[in-house]
Amino acid sequence: MTIWVWLVHIAPKILVNKLNKLSGYPSYHFIECSLAFKLLSPILRYCTGTSIDQLKFNLANIRDTKDQSIQLKLTYSEASQMQDLVTRTPEFQKMCDSLPDEPGLIFFLKKNVIPTSFNSRSLWRALILVHICLWKSSREGVSNQSIHLIIQKRPWIESLVLYAEKQHITTTITAYTPKFNLKHFVKSAIPLSLRIIIQKSLHNLTTIDLKHMQIRLFVLGLWTRHKKSKLSQTNDQPPLVAVEYLGQLNIENPAYQSDLFFWQQSSLKGENMLLTFNQPSSPLKQSDLNVLKNHQISALALSPKATTAKKAIIHWPSIFSSPAGGNVMSSIPTDNWSKRQIKSYKALYDSWLNIFSKYPIKVHISWYKYDSSHCAIGDALRAVGGISAIYQRAFESQPSTETAMFTDLSFAYSSDISEIDKRSGSHIKYHIAVGYIGDHRFDLLKEESNRVRKSLKNNGAKHILSYSDENTHADPRWWFMNHEQTREQYEYLLKKVLSESWLGLIIKPKVPGTLHQRLGDISQLLTEAEETGRCHVYYGNQGLHSSYPPAVAALASDISIHGHLHAGTAGLESALAGVPTLLLDQEGCPDSSLYKLEKGSVIFDTYDDLWNACTRHWSDPQKQTGIGDWSNILDELDPFRDGRAAERIGEYIKWILDGYKDGLDRKTIMDLAAEKYCTQWGYDKVTQVNA
Repeated sequence: MTIWVWLVHIAPKILVNKLNKLSGYPSYHFIECSLAFKLLSPILRYCTGTSIDQLKFNLANIRDTKDQSIQLKLTYSEASQMQDLVTRTPEFQKMCDSLPDEPGLIFFLKKNVIPTSFNSRSLWRALILVHICLWKSSREGVSNQSIHLIIQKRPWIESLVLYAEKQHITTTITAYTPKFNLKHFVKSAIPLSLRIIIQKSLHNLTTIDLKHMQIRLFVLGLWTRHKKSKLSQTNDQPPLVAVEYLGQLNIENPAYQSDLFFWQQSSLKGENMLLTFNQPSSPLKQSDLNVLKNHQISALALSPKATTAKKAIIHWPSIFSSPAGGNVMSSIPTDNWSKRQIKSYKALYDSWLNIFSKYPIKVHISWYKYDSSHCAIGDALRAVGGISAIYQRAFESQPSTETAMFTDLSFAYSSDISEIDKRSGSHIKYHIAVGYIGDHRFDLLKEESNRVRKSLKNNGAKHILSYSDENTHADPRWWFMNHEQTREQYEYLLKKVLSESWLGLIIKPKVPGTLHQRLGDISQLLTEAEETGRCHVYYGNQGLHSSYPPAVAALASDISIHGHLHAGTAGLESALAGVPTLLLDQEGCPDSSLYKLEKGSVIFDTYDDLWNACTRHWSDPQKQTGIGDWSNILDELDPFRDGRAAERIGEYIKWILDGYKDGLDRKTIMDLAAEKYCTQWGYDKVTQVNA
């Protein structure tokens, strides 16, 4: 809300109502406002006698008629509808028609129509605002026709207007005035080639090789002493698998989470592995580099910010690289959006094509499919005859635009996932069912789990619960899993530990580094519970995510609890490890496939009901209550359950590398690998998805 919007769109309505002496003036609410409006709003309220207040809401409390979380509803159905509305517009169709031979780019554009983003001008946030309006009207008992949504112009806003009209909501579009960003202005004013030269020069001016007592001097990045990288393309260099590092190394501890888990469990050699680093928040350290070197695994930092190791190989983009994004001037927002997205794709494509051309990479594998970057990476790899692969890391129960992917290979828990991927709009040449990728860790974790269980027992615990959480956010308005909800769940369990001297609790937080900060005042309860000796927290790695898998806590407990059914991965892992596992569904996800499990035995709405189920289970000497029993759906979730999922992925990739060593082309290699896998594991384990 700004003064201008109030004067143009709201003040005239108030004036008309007063002139017509209408009773029951409408109330006005804003989501965000300018500083000027915030200062003047009390005066405007006094002069007009009309309510003008910031709308207070908690996204976790906004549900539909099925008691489903609005955010989950958007994720699993409404975002897809919005994407369809946009992609069927003449403008989008015309854009796609101009790109007949670039299916990866078209997929990239479709995926970027409505990414999960709470940027104030994103289509996702606009869609949430429509549903907030519906919630507000239902709460106040007024018809949807009485709702008038005033919203800033953004790309594809016309499709949002159509969507809102179907909900009987009237919309008014206001102009968008971009804020001046000095940093962005300066950055865009300097040509990309010059920025690369400056960055490279500054980096190398500070690089001192103490071993040879050399200081490398650069003049505007135009003079340098280059050693030829050991990774560079040579005739005798073996083909490489590029693995995206996403925060978990643990090379020498296969019991814990690792981005190289499939290498650990297969006959793949270290000399065939290349780990790429692009996370400034979790950079390549010298200690990591030393460990990788011990296993003959190569490492490549994709930017100087992604490493603190002086001897790390850094890939610098070419000075002829395409700039990403940038200013695209047009009076039509959709034109700006299209050109900006295509520039972003080209920049990503060129950057990765440069990498794949410089190093002998034949396979790129990652689990991250939630944004559009994998489309450009895969296209660049295919341009040099390589193969892209994505493996399933998280449980999926429903189709979603967020999980849609464009890839050559997809390694999934089961063949059932292929139908979900199909409905999500994915394009996958070969969809390979391998089983749950962390099942090899179960036996490896038992020693650690037994150690913790014994410790809790020695301090008086007779019955032990384990609890796995999800990461939460501070602002309850824009994310349905917020700190308030986490505090309520922790408070309930911690008070049980403090009041019941026979109870033990093992906590496996998803992001342990922020746990105490997220708990706020409840953090003191956690400290008190830990002091009893009957509460153990797996803090472990303080990086992007915990290195400890959920099974380490589950195997030490009698009953495992996953506090968020909609996520499901921690619950699935605990159940596959053979531990009775309970799911809490406070967010509201009634369409999840996990609802094939029995409510009241596995699924619960409240902690009181869940606690009562636990006490029933403990009081039954035979433990035949059915509490935590997943047996009726385990075959669907993982048809193997043999501890060899990681091995299957690793061996499949090795077959691909062997094909390249034999001089075969990518299509032949993929076809032969798929046939070999079908022969070994069954023809029902390999499918094609919209290929």
